[in-house]
Amino acid sequence: MIPVSDGIDSDNNTVIDNDPQDSNHEHLVTTSVVTDMPISWTYGDIVPTIVPFISSSGIKIDITHKMHPFPWIKIFLDDDLLNHITTETNRYAHQHFNTHELAPHSQEHNYKYVTPGEMWIYLGIVFMTGIDKRPEIEEYLSTSPLFHTPWYGQKMSLRRFQQISKFLHFADNDARPADCEDRLYKVRPIIHSLVGKFRNTYIPEKQISIDEGMIAWKGRLIFRVYMPDKPNKYGIKAYLVCESTGGYIWNFEIYCGKSRPLKELVVDLLGPQLLDKGYHLSQDNYYNSVELCEMLLVYYREILMCVVPSEWTEELLKN
Repeated sequence: MIPVSDGIDSDNNTVIDNDPQDSNHEHLVTTSVVTDMPISWTYGDIVPTIVPFISSSGIKIDITHKMHPFPWIKIFLDDDLLNHITTETNRYAHQHFNTHELAPHSQEHNYKYVTPGEMWIYLGIVFMTGIDKRPEIEEYLSTSPLFHTPWYGQKMSLRRFQQISKFLHFADNDARPADCEDRLYKVRPIIHSLVGKFRNTYIPEKQISIDEGMIAWKGRLIFRVYMPDKPNKYGIKAYLVCESTGGYIWNFEIYCGKSRPLKELVVDLLGPQLLDKGYHLSQDNYYNSVELCEMLLVYYREILMCVVPSEWTEELLKN
């Protein structure tokens, strides 16, 4: 069998890119195959037990098909989260001004703290940059006839956009414990809020899957990875639980350079809401081992897996 390793950092196709400035400085992380527990295999006619699907899947909030786009956005980015971002951005600006002496002619002397309404406008511009792609942020708010798009400048000036970008924050730096090793501390409140909303807004249909996704990123980051088989080869890796048919991300966890034990990771990703409800679980070869499947079959009545023969022992293959 393939034992569950406590030290798996990634799958066999993942390279940890510790130095984003040097693409040749890469460390391949592999998993070892060790047989340490006897498995008894027998032939026989097995009649699978058909377990009814009893989960109350579907959308769990009140919506109408004629809703304006803004209420849809607020399902996940609600006022509480928006107010939190506004508060932490203003807190960080205040901390900065208390610890930095401004030059006599610095434009920051006229800095005004952000309001929730202004933060909505700022985030709206950020969202639009994902649709209207341009090389530089200055081009969105430029008054040049070549780049001018009135909507951006009508909502916010370039100077104000850059000011908010400089102080944008999601957590209180001063409240971070001295022994905190969480590499995602500064964005943890956002992750916690989004995961909760993903899980409470929609319950998946019968077919679900565990897989990995890549958030494209080419900047400096200690846990940036290189995955040659992904469309976005450099970025931040995330473990995902998704509905197989619609692709809805129900839960996720960001990989920060060292994974937790695989069994613990999988159980936490699936969560108690999906256990013993008749779900059919699909997973790729990274999540496969006899031990893990035995554990999951207690709660998931059908598991579809991808098996790579080279990663399974001879004894397992011949049986």
